[in-house]
Amino acid sequence: MDTELGRCLTGTLNPDPNVRIKAELRLGELLPHPDAGSALAAIFVSKDVDIAMRQSASIVLRKYVKEHWSPYFAFFKGSAAPPEVKESIRTAVFHALSDTSSKVRSAAANVLSLIANSDWPDHCPDLLNQLLALLSSPSPDAVHGAMRVFTEFVKDDLTEDHMFSVLRQLLPVLMTIIGSPQQHSPLTRARAISVFRQCLSALYMVKEQHPKGVKEAVDAILPQWIDAFIVLLDHDLAEEMVNENNWDALLVCMQVFKTLDTIQTIFSRSLKSYSSRLLDAALRHLQILLPPFERYYLDPSASPPLSAEDEDVSLSRIACPIIDFTSNAARGSAARSWFEPVHLEQLTCTIFRWIQMTGEDEESWANNANAFVAHEEDESQEYSLRVAGLDLLACLLDRYSASATRALQGATRRLVDESSQERTRGSSEWWRPLEAALAALGAHSMSVLDTIEDEEACNRPKPFDVESLLTNVIPSLLTLTEYPFLQGRSFVFASQYTKRLPAGLASKYVNAAVEVLEASEAGVPVKVSAVKAIRNFCAQVDDSAIVPIAPRIIKDLGPFLLVTSEDTLALVLEAINVVVEIDDGKWLDPELAQLLSQAVLEVWTKNIKDPILLSILDDLLTDLTRSPAAGVYQAVVSHSLPTLCNALAQAKSGESWIASSAIDLICSLARGASRGGLGEGFFATLAPTLFECLGSTYDQETLENGIVLFTLIVRKDPAQLLAWSDGIGQTGLSNVLNLIARLLSPSESESGGLVIGDLIIHILRNTGDAVLPVLPDLMKAMANRMASAKTIGLLQSLIIPFAFMIHTHRDNVLDILESFNVAGVEPPKTGLEMLIATWTENTESFRGLWSQRISNLGLCSLLLSGRPGLQTIQVKGDMIIKPQTSNVIITRSRAKQTPHEFESVTFPVKALKLLLHDLHASGDAAAITARNGHVDSDDGDSEWADSDDGDEKLVQGLKQDEFAYLSEILGSKAGQFDEDEDGLDGGLDDEDLKQDPVSTMDMKAHLISFLQECARQNVNGFHAIVDRLNAEEMMVVRRVVEGN
Repeated sequence: MDTELGRCLTGTLNPDPNVRIKAELRLGELLPHPDAGSALAAIFVSKDVDIAMRQSASIVLRKYVKEHWSPYFAFFKGSAAPPEVKESIRTAVFHALSDTSSKVRSAAANVLSLIANSDWPDHCPDLLNQLLALLSSPSPDAVHGAMRVFTEFVKDDLTEDHMFSVLRQLLPVLMTIIGSPQQHSPLTRARAISVFRQCLSALYMVKEQHPKGVKEAVDAILPQWIDAFIVLLDHDLAEEMVNENNWDALLVCMQVFKTLDTIQTIFSRSLKSYSSRLLDAALRHLQILLPPFERYYLDPSASPPLSAEDEDVSLSRIACPIIDFTSNAARGSAARSWFEPVHLEQLTCTIFRWIQMTGEDEESWANNANAFVAHEEDESQEYSLRVAGLDLLACLLDRYSASATRALQGATRRLVDESSQERTRGSSEWWRPLEAALAALGAHSMSVLDTIEDEEACNRPKPFDVESLLTNVIPSLLTLTEYPFLQGRSFVFASQYTKRLPAGLASKYVNAAVEVLEASEAGVPVKVSAVKAIRNFCAQVDDSAIVPIAPRIIKDLGPFLLVTSEDTLALVLEAINVVVEIDDGKWLDPELAQLLSQAVLEVWTKNIKDPILLSILDDLLTDLTRSPAAGVYQAVVSHSLPTLCNALAQAKSGESWIASSAIDLICSLARGASRGGLGEGFFATLAPTLFECLGSTYDQETLENGIVLFTLIVRKDPAQLLAWSDGIGQTGLSNVLNLIARLLSPSESESGGLVIGDLIIHILRNTGDAVLPVLPDLMKAMANRMASAKTIGLLQSLIIPFAFMIHTHRDNVLDILESFNVAGVEPPKTGLEMLIATWTENTESFRGLWSQRISNLGLCSLLLSGRPGLQTIQVKGDMIIKPQTSNVIITRSRAKQTPHEFESVTFPVKALKLLLHDLHASGDAAAITARNGHVDSDDGDSEWADSDDGDEKLVQGLKQDEFAYLSEILGSKAGQFDEDEDGLDGGLDDEDLKQDPVSTMDMKAHLISFLQECARQNVNGFHAIVDRLNAEEMMVVRRVVEGN
């Protein structure tokens, strides 16, 4: 067995893939053998075998443990070794933890950690004591091996039952290790700190289960460890960096700050009294590490020292935890006193230098536009030294806005002066700190601008003189072609501070950016930066300054569409889109618009599966077709529509994404058209291909996009739909209704029905009498689908069209609904009964202003109807409160044991309750009840109103400023939502409905007038209906009727 396994392991190292694959397959056959594990362990621990073979044996041994050790492992395949064999393997691997080779020790730790997952403590109860003994041994190799095991052991295997006893034994040993630099290597000491951090995380995980035990442990442990960390940080780091062979000592510093950051996050109170001293140490370390960082990392030809064991000791990896710890401290309040102006400026200036572009960055971004753009965009930034530094500056600006902004000003002035001096001395790296400062200022431009405005509004000196930079510094940097990253950064910076540009400078900056686009010698960084600057400038500068050069900009940007990809292409498209939106595109001409639409379709063809690019293309086509310039709409449609229809016709059944995105782009064309202005032949060109595609596809996205397109056509130019007919004489409307009927089938996905309601509403509003012949069948299909619908989106799509029809043609609609029974419902229900029950149960969940209002108007119309069938329909009323559910949190299991029960009330009572609820929600009734007296909350949660801030008044459980902030985010005034805000609308929020009388009416006044009239004339026994309301609802009705 040993011999054959050895041959197979040798084969796995063979460069010939055929030999290697054959050996791996044979190993798979040998692993189930009872002696395979022992043989692998013997090869692994043998010092007579070369290191490569031993490492290969360890890898296969891990595979053996996963597949043939215990059912505990997910990949277990059976043939588990007997206990005595397992014991021999564990013993052999444990001894390998003390091997003289660090690679073997690491491999042994990986195998033993895996075995411990299943065996400890049941099958190897002495493992922990053995590891602790190894950890305490005088051998550095043994300590290293044990430490590698503990790193995984504490994280994965330490249970609540053993945690406190293990920590009592382990932590003193770890403390001894980190305090013995003469005996233990920096790597071992760093790993000891890492294990301690894992212990803290393990403690935090059981904090809720053992609050007292964790508190006692933390109070006993952390002070002495923090003191030890301070001793380590007080050591002169510069001495450790003299050794140019390796920088392993820096790993101790890194692990200390990682652990301090963890403590700051999970046990922050323990650091409160140490905060100032630790922040001093953090700043000092950043300053000490800065010169070697600039020496080794800004120059791409320099080679920094490495680690003795291939550990990553790059200074970016060392500095990031220090910066993260400082950021975490800045977010809290314990160290607030440390962040005073002097420290803020020192810290800011230091961070500016740490986020300098490295030589590696420069090489990577110089010719890779996508990498450069991806790094610049906040949404896609990977964690890096620059990201960590910018995050720290963001924290400072958030917590200490004015002081931090003044620190930015001081640090920027200092770097401008120092960069100028370095340039005079002939340094080739003078530009890097200045580029970093401008990058930081640009990244936080919104915060800086807001702070400037706030200070000026309070008649205080502005904390940052952006105008001086834009006038005296930036212009001279725009022509530095030999420093492309600084040149490009200057353009972007100016565009980010467009609001503060002195009069007349904006157009000069834009022209300069355009000239860069036209310069053939300009490199990737400058051109990409110029595109970004143009995008920013055009979004903020007055349209009149851009309109004269807008065609020139488009012609310069256009060629980029065909030579860029991914992030860069998205940036170019965004810039073009912003330019097209200037002055609503009135400056466009048909020729330019056609060229743009042609480029858009070429980009679409090459990137048809990229959802981000498709979204931008949609917006761009819509903006092009919305242009009021003569001939532009026709030029775009005449070129784009045939191309998209052709793509739709040629799309294969397995290429649904082509059809879906083609229909989506056609929607963009229709969306930009004016009412009645789709253009002659638009639907006739589209219809045959579109109906054939939708009739044969089962792709949900394609069907939904088709419904959206039909909705746009009905809104924009219904006459074209009504006038067209297919080869068998069916009209366009008939074909659309057939599609609706198909999507309303219970076998279809409910997501397809979410957009159907919009289409049905617009068909009812725009097609006049043409829909009447098929209206009964349509209503029947909708009522039948209502019986099986489960999602509120689909239910709303089905109910709102009925509400609209009842509001406009109540009696005819009710006649039809009463004339049929809903299919598949027992006991039988008429269409009216199904509609009323579903409507009243779901109306409070409807989204969208128009939908909510038409629902109320429909309910009002039904209340005025004297139809007997309506008066007797029973629906769900208020929930019945039982003793066992009162003042109790209802969990899922409890809800199953004690399900909710509701009163049964007649429809008129429920309808009145719903109208009163809407009136109450609008704020009017709240004021009415407030005048009558305070109404106690019935939720039993008054204790949530308690505040730690004295007698500060709370609004719905929030402080005044918190509530105001929340209200601002939601786009409403405190206490109520503005009915004219469309930000909260969901569905049916297009321009047609926003201008509909239903959307513009005073709904509160209408409801009050309606209730007063019903009371005055006792419509359909209104007084008796009111008697069925609860006390609070009666009070609202009384106050409304009395007009108080």
